[in-house]
Amino acid sequence: VSSGNDFETEVQDIELRVQRPSYNADIKSISTSQTVEAGSNMPIDIVLKNMGYNELEDLYVTVQVAELGLTKTAYFGDLAFIESCEDDCDKEDTVSGRLYLSVPYSADAGLYDLEVKVTNDDTSSTMTKQFNIANDFAENTVVPSNSKTFSVGETASYDLIIVNPTNALKAYTIVSDSNKYISTSVSDSVFVVPAGSSKTVTITANAVEEGDYSFDVSVLSGNTLEDTITFNAEVEGQAGSSPIVVLTIVLAVIFLVLLVVLIVLLGRKPQTEDFGESYY
Repeated sequence: VSSGNDFETEVQDIELRVQRPSYNADIKSISTSQTVEAGSNMPIDIVLKNMGYNELEDLYVTVQVAELGLTKTAYFGDLAFIESCEDDCDKEDTVSGRLYLSVPYSADAGLYDLEVKVTNDDTSSTMTKQFNIANDFAENTVVPSNSKTFSVGETASYDLIIVNPTNALKAYTIVSDSNKYISTSVSDSVFVVPAGSSKTVTITANAVEEGDYSFDVSVLSGNTLEDTITFNAEVEGQAGSSPIVVLTIVLAVIFLVLLVVLIVLLGRKPQTEDFGESYY
């Protein structure tokens, strides 16, 4: 090559050969649904290829969603390295497999990281992919109202709706707190809810003196605490007379008045008429 300074520069072609690493388990692809429904099984398809120049023995693949505590491990076997291959011999250094993760019904809706890790005694590879969880029933307890105002001597009722979004029958236990100021009870403390159904439980409370109180209600499924709900009670002074009590008193007064009048009438002596004597 000539330049303006009357000298020549020679450019030579240099062949470079990049050697593969000794051991390299390459994760070629991770295939799964972009959106997964809570409570369903999530299939994960994985393709691995041996990109090293040594055979990969005893490969294990682990998939996990750390935020949900989900993990699953499977054995993928050995992958050979083919220096030069023809036709379909690449199948010998490539393997595919499917694993499943069970997404819990209680998983919150949102984005999660799916981590895929391939390991053996010689190498380790990791790849991460995001997916979305859809959940219309992240909470299996619904409380229409957790606050009530009532008077001393009255009984307040709170509704608690238990939802079973799973595909299996579930047994529940409801435990309510009481103390020296407020007493509580549950209409159904132990019951079962069929799959895909719900049940309404009534919690009643009454207090011995006015004030602001709170009490907890725990929902258990087996030995697992599903939820704890705090209820509030604003208790006022003594309750006024109810209409039934007032009516009873009025009727009693009327009855007494009528009884007195009857006694007076019966106690009066009949008057005799004096006609005198008649002479003819």
